[in-house]
Amino acid sequence: AIELGTTLDYLNNMFSEREGKSYYEYIITKRIEIVKKLLVETNSDEELIAVQTGFDDSRQLRTYFKQFENMFPHEYKANYKFM
Repeated sequence: AIELGTTLDYLNNMFSEREGKSYYEYIITKRIEIVKKLLVETNSDEELIAVQTGFDDSRQLRTYFKQFENMFPHEYKANYKFM
């Protein structure tokens, strides 16, 4: 924002208008996409996947996963592991 001579709020508003979600939501969505791939393609546990994808821990991962996917990571893995 500083390099562009504008404010962070302005950039966030521009991003939201273009993407239909905040920058923060966009980043979480991208992380969740990677989590879903790792859940079905690896045998890694939730704690390792959380750390690999930028979450503080598995608790934070589960919270966001539930918020964005309406299920917990272990439920997703059970439903999609062999598809």
